[in-house]
Amino acid sequence: MHYIATLMAWRAQQQSELLLLIRLGNPPLRVVMGLVHYVEALHCSLLPTSKNMPKGVMDIPITQHQIAAICGVSRTLFSEYLHHLARGGWLKVR
Repeated sequence: MHYIATLMAWRAQQQSELLLLIRLGNPPLRVVMGLVHYVEALHCSLLPTSKNMPKGVMDIPITQHQIAAICGVSRTLFSEYLHHLARGGWLKVR
């Protein structure tokens, strides 16, 4: 019981720190942390699209406008930072 309570407290703290970082960070940080947060939630949701994907690959099934709103930036800024990440080899845009 103690272990579960400690684990839940740690997860709640981690979640609140992540959301605070997304809210107060600069735009590039918001984009990266927003993507990480969304993909992590998508991976944990057991969607059928994520089961058949190779390890390390995740399709994001929403538009750039929607994910930009989640990250708290405009779609234009989101697209710009997304292309910077793609050029750096961190992700692929399809």
